[in-house]
Amino acid sequence: MILGGVEVNDKKPLVFALSASYGINYHKALQLLSSIGLSSTYPLRKLNKKKILQLEKGLTCYTQNFQLKRNLKSYLKVLRDNKSYRGIRHTYCLSVRGQRTHTNCGTQKSKRPKKNVKKK
Repeated sequence: MILGGVEVNDKKPLVFALSASYGINYHKALQLLSSIGLSSTYPLRKLNKKKILQLEKGLTCYTQNFQLKRNLKSYLKVLRDNKSYRGIRHTYCLSVRGQRTHTNCGTQKSKRPKKNVKKK
């Protein structure tokens, strides 16, 4: 079943089915279900059309999926264009939020794009 533009599993409980979409976590799903008046353990396939329409209407309140990804990319682009400290750290694929990089940044540094290095 497609719910909020995402293919969701009908057999899963509502909380986990809703959290399958990008931008809706477990707590937001619980909040949405409590506002509608549905049980979180109720499976999606047993809902009637009226409740499904209420769910979709409630999902429109949240930014999710492609729209959320687009917003994040544009926000990072603004940081890079402003040449802010965080933007520069993002372009070089380094830690952004003040983590220690002398010893604990191996994974982050290994993901960096390699510069043009001439082989002998």
